[in-house]
Amino acid sequence: MDVIAKRDRHQWLVSQRQWLLATLRRRLPPAAAEDAAQEALTRALATQSPPETRRWLLTTARNAAVDAWRRERRSVPLDAAAHELSPPPTLDRVQIARAIGRLSPDDARLLRDLAAGYRYGEIAVALRLSEEAVRQRAARARTRLATELARTSGDEK
Repeated sequence: MDVIAKRDRHQWLVSQRQWLLATLRRRLPPAAAEDAAQEALTRALATQSPPETRRWLLTTARNAAVDAWRRERRSVPLDAAAHELSPPPTLDRVQIARAIGRLSPDDARLLRDLAAGYRYGEIAVALRLSEEAVRQRAARARTRLATELARTSGDEK
């Protein structure tokens, strides 16, 4: 791309910034609208040949806002996460190991990998899944483990 085309594209994007912000502020708080607009404009500059249409900018900004909302929703305070992940104090390692042994092999492997310190992204690559799919499977495996532990501890009483 020659210098003139780059300058023209940059000028077009600058001219669209106010429109994009005004459009996003109709549905988003001002800070979120600013972030989404900035992300869309940055992506437009980074791509080799972005379509010079408002629809492309608006769709990219909307996707950036949704991604930011999902990241915020996913973040959990450390105290809540530690409470959720730590077993009840009355359970010992043997009970937990037995309960994991009664889960499906996929659930058991996933929980063991997480306990070993592997990150969701690393597990996703190994299993050839998306990171979000691994997170979903982990949440379901934890639920099944909790159900199994509750059932087991109820039998022993």
